[in-house]
Amino acid sequence: LVGIIKNCQKKELEKIERYTAILKERQAANFSVKKS
Repeated sequence: LVGIIKNCQKKELEKIERYTAILKERQAANFSVKKS
């Protein structure tokens, strides 16, 4: 059971990391567009 919980947490963390990475990329893109 602990293994399953840890697995779920890992998947959620990966989702969150991917989401924040996408957000950062979008912010960077928006910033460079505003600058030019």
